[in-house]
Amino acid sequence: MQHVRIWLNRNYATAVHLLDMLRHNPDGVPVELFGSHADLSSPMLAGVDHKLREPVVTDPDFVDQMLDLCRQHRIDVLLPVAGQSQIAHRASDFASIGTALICPPADAVDLLADKADTYQALAGSKLVPPWRVARSGPQFDAAIVDLDELWTRSHPLIMKPTRGVGADGVRFLTRAAPDLTSLLGPIGPLVWVQTVRDAIAAAAEHVPDLMLMPYLPGPETSVDVLAHRGRTLAAIPRTKSGRHRVLGGDPRLPGLASELVERFDLDGLVNVQFRLFNDEPALLEINSRPSGGLFQTALTGVNLPWAAVQLALGRDPGPLHPRLGTEFVSVSSVVPLTQVAAGVASSFAGTKPLEVAAAD
Repeated sequence: MQHVRIWLNRNYATAVHLLDMLRHNPDGVPVELFGSHADLSSPMLAGVDHKLREPVVTDPDFVDQMLDLCRQHRIDVLLPVAGQSQIAHRASDFASIGTALICPPADAVDLLADKADTYQALAGSKLVPPWRVARSGPQFDAAIVDLDELWTRSHPLIMKPTRGVGADGVRFLTRAAPDLTSLLGPIGPLVWVQTVRDAIAAAAEHVPDLMLMPYLPGPETSVDVLAHRGRTLAAIPRTKSGRHRVLGGDPRLPGLASELVERFDLDGLVNVQFRLFNDEPALLEINSRPSGGLFQTALTGVNLPWAAVQLALGRDPGPLHPRLGTEFVSVSSVVPLTQVAAGVASSFAGTKPLEVAAAD
């Protein structure tokens, strides 16, 4: 196989590790890696051969700009994270210029972007914990009443936006106002329920959909899945409890993740997150994009990003047999921004090499 041109647009900082996995793919295929990000200090740009201008997602011609860049740089495979929905809706346009997408169908991307829509689509499933959505003060109070028996000191109610990434906006509700001891302690996600009521009242008609649900105890398991037209080719669970991590966990979860992949006809690299409710698996969310921790699956001996590229190009990635059981912890590392990949020629017009300020 000749070399493959791959573009990752704005992504997690940990995407720098995915780029490394692509560069050192098991088939030894030469790759030319492109990256773009609104923040020129993003670590992911340290792993690419060419930096591209990151189109602004809110621009009306965002997708047209993406298409132009793919055409200009003869991109073979695009892994979109920012603007995934807009790009997915124009998948045929990318195919017409020879650019394959690592991305689920647009309908699935749109549905899974909203946690309430996801739960509603799975109504009646044992995987769905109790939940309510509030868009006003009265609805918020009604949700509190409905879920009150599940609200204990050790298991508070959780509030989060139905649309959000990771833990953004996740808050643990408290019945009492914070005392001085809690105010002087570590910053945390606790918020007094009356504070939420006041904020909703102040926002008036501009309240986003807020999901309320009981706290789901851990451990939390994130299942990274490589899917092809609703069929799971590999499902690798990563379970965390505090700092401790293990590649594995509840043996039921990969199968449950596969059922969800089939239910929503998913494709590419996706992620399914589980916790527990009444000691049984409960779904947190399904992400239509690769997880920030996907690179950790390399410890199983399987290169999921490269297998996804193979699939996107219409090739058989071969058998994928992850070795589970590895225990690990994650730590921060240093990524020198002044050394992009060896032999790099920047494609970011008028941009100087990335620089970092000297430490004090």
